Amino acid sequence: MSTVPSSLRLNGLVRTGPADICPRDVRLIPAMIDAGLADQKIHAFFSQPGRDFNHNKISTLRSADRSSLPQPATRTELQAFLDGWSTCPPRSYFWKYCNDKGFFEDAWLVEYRFHPVGQGMLRSGELRQGRRQPFTWIYDCGSVTATTQVESELEDLCTARNAAPGSKPKLDFVALSHFDADHISGLVYLLGLFEVKMILLPFLQLWQRFWIAASSDDLDEDFLQFLVDPVGYLRGVDGGEEATVVIVLPSADAPPSAPDADPPEGPRGEFDYQPMKLRLKTEPVPQVAGSEIPGVTGRRLLEAEFLKVGSVLDIEGLWEFVPYNDAHQTKLCPAGFPATVEPLIKALLAANDPTARKNAQEALKDHYDTTFGGSPLSPQNYLAVPLRRSGVDTCRGIFRDRRDLTWQYGQAH
Repeated sequence: MSTVPSSLRLNGLVRTGPADICPRDVRLIPAMIDAGLADQKIHAFFSQPGRDFNHNKISTLRSADRSSLPQPATRTELQAFLDGWSTCPPRSYFWKYCNDKGFFEDAWLVEYRFHPVGQGMLRSGELRQGRRQPFTWIYDCGSVTATTQVESELEDLCTARNAAPGSKPKLDFVALSHFDADHISGLVYLLGLFEVKMILLPFLQLWQRFWIAASSDDLDEDFLQFLVDPVGYLRGVDGGEEATVVIVLPSADAPPSAPDADPPEGPRGEFDYQPMKLRLKTEPVPQVAGSEIPGVTGRRLLEAEFLKVGSVLDIEGLWEFVPYNDAHQTKLCPAGFPATVEPLIKALLAANDPTARKNAQEALKDHYDTTFGGSPLSPQNYLAVPLRRSGVDTCRGIFRDRRDLTWQYGQAH
């Protein structure tokens, strides 16, 4: 076997030992031979970086005494293998999760994508397991410099999901990290394109939401109404009325750690075509939710569900999302401040012309600046939604945006 310079990092992509064919493939290759596929065609399915082998392995199986080999894969198993290739082509790490008998039914793959949207954020992801319907999500959706690019990226995602004519493709959930315009400005457009099952929001008290309003350079009516009543606003736009709104309450002081015990394993089966189900635990409405102005703000807050503090969003034991509402900056708020800012909020909402609204917004901003010293960081909460694999050890990668917000993911060894 030829060697390569020792200075190269091979990352497991160049085979250094003997070429092995796993028991699963010893069953698949004869089934392909029986189906009439030529050696070259068969070879293409099984040779890849780190797993290369010569055609003679296939020709040996072609001429071998079948009585000494395992039974060839059934027609159904072979078709499942081919369908797995067409819907989720294997990559070098993907093979690790195809067992000798599973033929891709139990194999999983996570794809995670950052979309180019200028000053803003749009990330999408999906979890696949075998031939089941993918579990899909979007994390943040907005921009203040490239609105048309956000819409274009969403349209491309919509088209790629191949929904039936006359129907919207499904999104299992949308998570918003915080309420700045560059992270939410595309949400209404998204809801018009997709059938969203759940919207995940960080909990922000009234005084926190209106610091955002006070600091906004372009406080239009829609953005203001969203800050007045996030749940009610989302319920009122096209596509938002059917989504379940789940609010993530402030978390403990430390970010979530790896679980002591994994969630129970979900269903498995060669012919399991059922959609992946998201499981979560809720708790009663917290007392802090009573800080709204009665009849004015947060009027539909109680229509939301509140995620139990410290719990996870579990996808049948395969993967879990671990929401972490980083609310440490709320400790900057002096006692009694919410009461002093409430009259200024009412004045902003009562302003009935552009000049009056501008003056009310400036007065509100002055009050925040006086109290917090003009800090550029508003004490709103930031929601991170770590994603990790259940049932196996995990390794983690961390992506940081300009606000040092973390998104963590787990990948099985």
